[in-house]
Amino acid sequence: MPVDDELDIETDPDLDQHFLSNPAKLALLVEAAEIRPTDHVVEVGAGIGTVAEHVPVCQSLTVIEYDIALTPHLRKRLPHAQVIQGDALVVLPTVRCDVLVSNLPSKLTPALVELLPRLGFRVALVTAPSIDSLAPLEDSFMLEVIVALEPDDFRPRQAGRAEIVRVRRSVGR
Repeated sequence: MPVDDELDIETDPDLDQHFLSNPAKLALLVEAAEIRPTDHVVEVGAGIGTVAEHVPVCQSLTVIEYDIALTPHLRKRLPHAQVIQGDALVVLPTVRCDVLVSNLPSKLTPALVELLPRLGFRVALVTAPSIDSLAPLEDSFMLEVIVALEPDDFRPRQAGRAEIVRVRRSVGR
């Protein structure tokens, strides 16, 4: 398993673990989320907490991570957050969510796309292989690319490019 030198954390290649670490792009993601002090923010695929640690003060922060080996680190790094270990696609419908941040592996994007219309979020920021992978949402949601992500924007380095896409319900829906 590769080890993240800075944090001394082993990543699991079978889980396609890559943690967004570019400070400028993390700032763009958080700004695009338009988080309010009254919001309930949920991050799925929280990894080691590189995104969640930048979330501004809000009503509640919940992070969901599948890898049981990473949850102790998340609890230490994010003492103010509720840390849930489990399958985000199963847990997500059970938690209150005004703002959703998704950093799930790209192979889970189709399942997330299927789930999003059933959730009550105001805004979601989804890291996806491309905006095209969210095309099934176009009838009910407005989709906007916030920033392109390069392989070196992640630790460990990701194999391909990705995009952070803002998802909002279309007016009148």
